[in-house]
Amino acid sequence: MKRDAFTLLECLLALGITLTFTLLVSAILTTARGQLFSEAKIDQLDWERFSTTLLGDNLELQHVADQSASLFYSPVTNKKYHLVFDSSKNLIKLVATEGGYLPLLYNVDDYHIDYAAGYLKITAMIHQKNYHLVRYVLTKNEN
Repeated sequence: MKRDAFTLLECLLALGITLTFTLLVSAILTTARGQLFSEAKIDQLDWERFSTTLLGDNLELQHVADQSASLFYSPVTNKKYHLVFDSSKNLIKLVATEGGYLPLLYNVDDYHIDYAAGYLKITAMIHQKNYHLVRYVLTKNEN
């Protein structure tokens, strides 16, 4: 006897295989999407923590006049600090001139700092997304 069509069992088997493949692909895409959004949220939180630490009341950083854009003075600790980008570790850190450092921001691909007319402008690229910070910072005159 010659058959011209698929049997019910063959159709159900093909449908089951297709459904299994679709569910696997859907689960993989959902997981990847969740990781992407969680990474973006973590980066945003890290950026907020960076700007709060850098410009918060704990250090009260002031830009040191007639120096590089990344040199600051803290009247709270009575120390000078450099804001440094370590490209080998993709890290922005606050380095005290007497030694020691505080890591501020990880996974930084690119970084730029500028200080003009009292405004500190920082741009950093984290996971291919740019973050910008523009704040007024007091200037400490060198004595």
